[in-house]
Amino acid sequence: MPIVFARIRVSDFEVWKTAFLASEDIRRGFGLTTHAVYQDATYERGVIVVLDAESIQKAEDYFTSGEQRQRMARSGIERPAELWMGTAVPGLPGG
Repeated sequence: MPIVFARIRVSDFEVWKTAFLASEDIRRGFGLTTHAVYQDATYERGVIVVLDAESIQKAEDYFTSGEQRQRMARSGIERPAELWMGTAVPGLPGG
């Protein structure tokens, strides 16, 4: 199963958190399930979201949709998310 790491910078963590929690059904509609959320240890407005994805294509569709860009702007994300997408390597941890 593909995994997505999205690194974002938010203007207000609590505002972003509320918006993030409210959009779980939308993410599921794109085949994304929240695996974990981390607040950056050295920068309080930094957030790393880890998502399990049904497919890389669906994840790309989610992050590039106009609706998602609008949601991100409303939630106080200061710039587009940095995305890393990958799949597990058989025979190695996580694979």
